[in-house]
Amino acid sequence: MSRFDPSKIIGRLGGLASGGAPFAAGGAVLVGGFYAASNAVYTVDAGHMAIKYHRLSGVGATVYREGVHLRIPWFERPIVFDVRARPHTMTSLTGSKDLQMVNISL
Repeated sequence: MSRFDPSKIIGRLGGLASGGAPFAAGGAVLVGGFYAASNAVYTVDAGHMAIKYHRLSGVGATVYREGVHLRIPWFERPIVFDVRARPHTMTSLTGSKDLQMVNISL
């Protein structure tokens, strides 16, 4: 049975740190690319519409319908509006021919 020697582990970690810089840079590029790709896509749900606000030029003139759309992270931000038709009821208290009060809703 071998004896635990922490100096061997520390020596191996030191060697890995000197030669592991390309791996760390590649990992950082991979994580940064995933972050940018996930923030470059936004979804407009059914019954909604969107416009884009750009930090440099302001509100755009294009209206985006439902679906998946692309944006430039940090520079563009979607503003989503609900455009679904909603029922509106109007209630009125009205008199009938026999002088009774009746509630009517449309």
